[in-house]
Amino acid sequence: NICIMLSQTQEDYLEVIYLITQAKKTVQSKDIALKMAVSLAFVTKILRLLAAKHLIDYTPYMPVLLTEKGILLARRLVGKHNLLKAFFQKALAIDGQQAEEYACHLEHIASEEMLEKCAVFLDRQTKAKI
Repeated sequence: NICIMLSQTQEDYLEVIYLITQAKKTVQSKDIALKMAVSLAFVTKILRLLAAKHLIDYTPYMPVLLTEKGILLARRLVGKHNLLKAFFQKALAIDGQQAEEYACHLEHIASEEMLEKCAVFLDRQTKAKI
């Protein structure tokens, strides 16, 4: 069980690093800057913070690598995001783009209890359709 205090911004960057890694295996600072629409200097600041928490291995001008702890936490964040997005789409009939935006905001503050209830609801909906 990983319990690390991250800001919403740090969580977003960890998620982005994970998703880029899934898509293209190596992540450069410029990839993150493009995805997040921010300056390289700001990306560097966040990468240093994530490295200090041992979530990434970061050396300037080298690919950014998630640590084992970083991978586990990023997977949990992506899972929360995907669960919330699915809940908004399937349970509340909210369109994809709006559901994506809501999930991005709510994933940072959703309690484990809330996430569990969303998962149970979606599971029941799926079983009811079978």
